[in-house]
Amino acid sequence: MYGLQVTKPGISVQNSTPKDRVIDSEIPCLKILQVGKRDFTIANGANVTYEQSIFTSIPFVPLVYLYQPTLAKYKPATPLHFGNAFSDFLDIKVEFTATTLYVTISNGTGAEVTSHYYWFIGFS
Repeated sequence: MYGLQVTKPGISVQNSTPKDRVIDSEIPCLKILQVGKRDFTIANGANVTYEQSIFTSIPFVPLVYLYQPTLAKYKPATPLHFGNAFSDFLDIKVEFTATTLYVTISNGTGAEVTSHYYWFIGFS
C-alpha cells in the first residue's frame, strides 16, 4: 500500500480492497459509478430541463459533456452555470441533489437542434 487512499465510510484503509476505496492513487483513473447518454431535440429559443435519477451513498461529482453540433465538439459542463459560454450555441446548466441530476439546455442557435449529452457520476 502506498500513496493516497481514501475509503468509503466505515471501511478501514488497512483492510480495504480497490472497490472499497473512493480515491486510490495506485489506480490512475476516476472511479465511475454511473454513466448515461440522452439524445434530445430542442426548438430555437427553448429551455428544456431533463431529470435523471442517480444514486449516491457517497460523495460524487457529476461530469456532463454536451455535444455542440455546429462545432462538432463536446464541451464540458460543471455544476456552475456557463452563462452564455457558447454564445450563439447551446448553453447548459447542471445542478444536482442527492438523488437527481438536472440538466437544462438552452438553445440560442436560431434553429431547432438535435444533439446529445453524456453524463458520468464519479467519486470525488
